[in-house]
Amino acid sequence: MPDTHIRGGAATTFERLVTETGAPSLSAAMRHLSDNDTTVPEDVYNPLRKASSTPADMARML
Repeated sequence: MPDTHIRGGAATTFERLVTETGAPSLSAAMRHLSDNDTTVPEDVYNPLRKASSTPADMARML
C-alpha cells in the first residue's frame, strides 16, 4: 500500500485530537467536533498530518 500513511496508532490519534481541539478530555474533543456551532483547527482534518490512504490502497485491503 504505497500511498497509505499511518502516523501513530489510535492512542496517538486521540491524543493529537485532544491537543488540537484544546479540549480537556477525549469525550470533550468528540463533543467539540460534533457540535455544528463550534469550529476546530484546520489541522484536525488535514490528511497530511493524519493516517491517510487512497481508494486504490483501500481496495487492495479488501
